[in-house]
Amino acid sequence: MNVRPFILGLFSLVAACQNQASPASASASASASASVARPAAPNVQAMVLPDNSNIPKSYPNDLNLGEVKKKLDCPKGTAKNACSVLKEFESAERFKGVTPSGESRWFGRAYIVEKGTERIEYLLLVSRGVPTAKVGPNSLPLGISMGSFPLEVQVEAAALWRKLGQGRHRANQRNLAFKHLEAFVPKDEHGAINTTGSSVQLTGKIGDDIGYLRQPELKRLLLVRPSLANNANPGDGTYADLWQATW
Repeated sequence: MNVRPFILGLFSLVAACQNQASPASASASASASASVARPAAPNVQAMVLPDNSNIPKSYPNDLNLGEVKKKLDCPKGTAKNACSVLKEFESAERFKGVTPSGESRWFGRAYIVEKGTERIEYLLLVSRGVPTAKVGPNSLPLGISMGSFPLEVQVEAAALWRKLGQGRHRANQRNLAFKHLEAFVPKDEHGAINTTGSSVQLTGKIGDDIGYLRQPELKRLLLVRPSLANNANPGDGTYADLWQATW
């Protein structure tokens, strides 16, 4: 037998097989080439959400301003000053409670609505920082105390209000109402917690009226505290405008 022609024929057969690629192999090869050539996906940055979008749903609902204004019949009703406070409250920002000394004292004129009738009272508010370990989950490290003024300093309280309203934040330190404000010892503190809106809600004992704070400017504070009393008329409550007296 002549082996040489047989070997040459065998090499020809192998070469022919190598030159023929199966459809599956060709497809796989093309896919691999496309995969290598495909450009990397662009690095898309996460959308920055508004501040309120990051507030947990476990936070309490904010004050329903539309409902309160409806109860007061704003602006047609008799509680004109309370309605003015609500109008500013609507566009004011969240109260941060941050002060250089860790405590700030505020003096305010409150419009008290009872049985649909509005009267004026003066009040004080003390906001101080407290250790985070002493507040509950989701609560702000703030303690909020409020107080009133004795009858004998009401005239001087009115004078103090005029001074602070003119931007004289330290006012007259000989003013008896100012001295009462400085000497006030915080007690029965309320806690504070962000709401699902722009207000900070004051927390306290069960059955207490719930207060809401907002800040229209750095040294000014607004308080809305609807009455929860069983015999309260719709819209009854406290609507206060406060100036910062000590920083």
